[in-house]
Amino acid sequence: MDAGELPAFSRLTEEGVTADLRVDQPILSPRIWTTLASGYGAGTHGIVDWVRRDGSPYRASDIRTKRVWDVASEAQRTVLVAGWLMTTPVNPVHGVMLSDELVLRGSLDMSRGLTPGRDPAVEQSWLLSPAERWDDVQHWIPERRWAEDHALGWQVAEYGELLHPLLRDETQVRAFEASVGELQPELSMLYLSGADQLAHQYWPFSDPAGVRAMQGDPGMRQRSAEALLQQFQGKRRLPLSAQSTTADDLEEGARWMATYMVYLDSLLSRVMQRVDPHNATLIVCSDHGFQTRVQQNQLVTDHESPAVLLAWGADVRTDNPHPQPMHELDVAPSIYALLGLPAAQDMPGTAATSMFSVQPVPPVATHTTAAPLSTSGPTDHPRRQQLEALGYIDGRGRPISQSAPR
Repeated sequence: MDAGELPAFSRLTEEGVTADLRVDQPILSPRIWTTLASGYGAGTHGIVDWVRRDGSPYRASDIRTKRVWDVASEAQRTVLVAGWLMTTPVNPVHGVMLSDELVLRGSLDMSRGLTPGRDPAVEQSWLLSPAERWDDVQHWIPERRWAEDHALGWQVAEYGELLHPLLRDETQVRAFEASVGELQPELSMLYLSGADQLAHQYWPFSDPAGVRAMQGDPGMRQRSAEALLQQFQGKRRLPLSAQSTTADDLEEGARWMATYMVYLDSLLSRVMQRVDPHNATLIVCSDHGFQTRVQQNQLVTDHESPAVLLAWGADVRTDNPHPQPMHELDVAPSIYALLGLPAAQDMPGTAATSMFSVQPVPPVATHTTAAPLSTSGPTDHPRRQQLEALGYIDGRGRPISQSAPR
């Protein structure tokens, strides 16, 4: 931002407000993003990890609470949800929902050849709501040539085109751009995974603590990579991990997060172009930060709290440039207040009135459900390859302790 390379993020901070977003342990993305969207902790909503101890995946059919788009849909508010974690199988919504696995499948295929029924274990109705919009998806997934010619094409080629997140993030923003004008949604929720995925591997090159560790022990990253290759079947050797780290490697490694953040800033700019700040509120948040440490002579990248939340547009209290830190449980109540919809009395969080000029409406008793909102879904889980590669599960699909090096 100081170098002028992130104009959209700079505009958010200059015209809006920023706050720390505290998240609780264990810091796991599916748990946190479900909390952000529901207003309930994992003990209530039911999503505590990516997979259970037996290796079976958590999915939307396990969630025991409504999320904000469910409540908005019931109130006949039009919604657009693109790629949010734990949205497979999809629930019927008053609007459009692309599940997290639909976007994952499309990007891994890296082609427009996505067709319903290609995999016998998958039905289009589990991945897209309403299902009859399937043909539209093919126009949202960029062609392979687009990725090759993109400014990040070098990253895609070096990282591995089937796993690099460029196409996933691009597809979800294209879905937003293509749908928001037609739908005129009152609530849009868009999830982008690229910065998190790359940080698992390349944050140490952007972290002074990581750089110092690699300078002091040039063989550390290579040893760490070898240990991960032995521990996790799905791991693959990534760039800058096959040899002792040199000064040139440190310079090259520092490019990875910086260049992806420039691309992420361009995606944010495209979203902001579709948002009228006089009539709509834009909230941008992460679910955690990153830190680098040395453990048993290995380089470890960990999630950390706080995350960050930025708000811009209507109902944002720019008269209070330093609002109180928010908690993950406060996000959903704040969204309900912005929409003029009731939160629930049994939600532990509250609307962030130090950040938003809102007056919450009287709450209902609960937004929990007696049973999951949906009960079917594909037996195949295409995210497994990615979870193994990131070190969340082992080769048998079982969850790995948060303390394990990644």
